[in-house]
Amino acid sequence: MLDNLIFTLNIIIPIFLVIMLGLFLRKRKILGDAFLAGGNKVVFRLAIPANLFVSLYVAEITDAFDLGFVIFCIYFNVVLKITDYDDKVVLFLMILAIQ
Repeated sequence: MLDNLIFTLNIIIPIFLVIMLGLFLRKRKILGDAFLAGGNKVVFRLAIPANLFVSLYVAEITDAFDLGFVIFCIYFNVVLKITDYDDKVVLFLMILAIQ
C-alpha cells in the first residue's frame, strides 16, 4: 500500500512542481504570453506526440494489449451510437461495466 502511494507521489509531485514554477514565473513577468503560446504549440505539436511514439515503440504489445478492454470499448461505442448518447443509457452502461 505504501509502495503505491510513493509511486503515485513520484509521478504527481514533479507535475505540480512544474505547474507551480510556471505560475511563479508568469506572476514575476519572467515568461510572457507570447512565449507561453509558442511553448504550448511546441509541447502539444511536437513533444507529446514524440513521447507517445517512443512510449509505444518500446512497449511490449503483450503487456499492453487487453482483448477484453478492446471488446468493451467497441461494444460501448456501438451502443452509444445506437442510443444517440442518451445520458441515462450511458450512466446505466457505466454502472454495468463497473460490476
